[in-house]
Amino acid sequence: MERNSKSVGILSPATTQDSQAEPSGHTGDRLYETQFPQLHELLKSILFSGVKKAFSSDEKYIQIASMFNFVKDVNGSVVINSRLMGTRLYNLFIDEEETNGI
Repeated sequence: MERNSKSVGILSPATTQDSQAEPSGHTGDRLYETQFPQLHELLKSILFSGVKKAFSSDEKYIQIASMFNFVKDVNGSVVINSRLMGTRLYNLFIDEEETNGI
């Protein structure tokens, strides 16, 4: 009996010769950029520029950000939910810039 020498980790999907390519339109980890570009720009502008934005739960991208606890409403303004979330988002955007710059 022959064993497959390819190791598959818990977080890495198994690939076969038939499934080597990603599905059409799939951009991997950066999918949120294409589905919610306003959310992406809002989070970047709050973190890097200190932009103030009124909290409006009628806006879909603010609803999404609030649902995932990225942001919260403080005195009618959108703010990053916690220092931990801010650090995680900051690192994500820095990594994004480094990846796109290569």
